[in-house]
Order: sequence, then C-alpha cells, then structure tokens
Amino acid sequence: MTGQTNHAAMVRSITLIAGLAALIVSLAIPAIYFEVSRSSLSAAATADAEQLARAMTRFIAENPTDWQTQKSLLLDLLGGPSADFNQNASIADLQGRIIVSTSPGVPVPMLNQRVKVLVGTAAVADINRRYSLRPLAERTALLALVSVLLGVAI
Repeated sequence: MTGQTNHAAMVRSITLIAGLAALIVSLAIPAIYFEVSRSSLSAAATADAEQLARAMTRFIAENPTDWQTQKSLLLDLLGGPSADFNQNASIADLQGRIIVSTSPGVPVPMLNQRVKVLVGTAAVADINRRYSLRPLAERTALLALVSVLLGVAI
C-alpha cells in the first residue's frame, strides 16, 4: 500500500507541477506579445511625433507670426482629418490648449507621446501622438484565451 500511496502522491505532484508550468507558459506568451507590441508602437509614435515636430519647426519658421491661425495648413501637416479613432495627432500650445487635432479623441487605454516643438532653443508648442491600446488589448486577450486553451489541452 505504501508503494501505491507514494506513486499516487508522486503522480499528483508531477501533474500539479506540469499544470503550473503550462499555466505559466500560457500566460507568458500573451504578456510577452503585449509588451513587445506596446514597445514597438511606442517607438513608432515617438518617431512620428519627432518627425511632425521637425516639420512643425519648419512651418513656424516660414510663418512666424500667424502659424497658430493657419489651422487647415496645420491639419494638413498632421496628415489631415482621420476617420481612425484608434489614433490621433494634435498640436497644442504651451498652456495645453489644442490648436488642431486629427480626430476628437482616442479610446482608453492609450499610449501618448509628446514632443516639444522648438524654434531655436525655445519651446513653442507640443506635438501629441496618441494611439489606443484597445485593439492590442483585444488581440492579447484572444491570444491569452488560445494559449490557456492549449495549456489546458496539454
């Protein structure tokens, strides 16, 4: 009896360890996917905001006195109005007032990158580039579901 009891206890222990390992792996896959994707999106948003800030600096140099009033040209600089509500670009003054924006807003959770527009050494505006993380969160949740189902199947 003792041999069977030890064998049953060992099987339960191995099964528990295997189950925990499968759970950890099935949760690690979507967590890694989310972080790598978020980091990539963050880098792209930063690069885009920096590029827009450089273009904005050139625009202000060409229109130093009335650049804030040329909203249609500023909107064109940002890429025009957008029907994609998962991303947004805007130009704000230093007090945070929005001068022009490509769309009304971005659903939360969101990633926001802000870059100062410099003319010489003076900051004159902010470029904000926002991306909703909701589509990424939805894809990650689907990946988590598939990973857990595969983990349970193993």
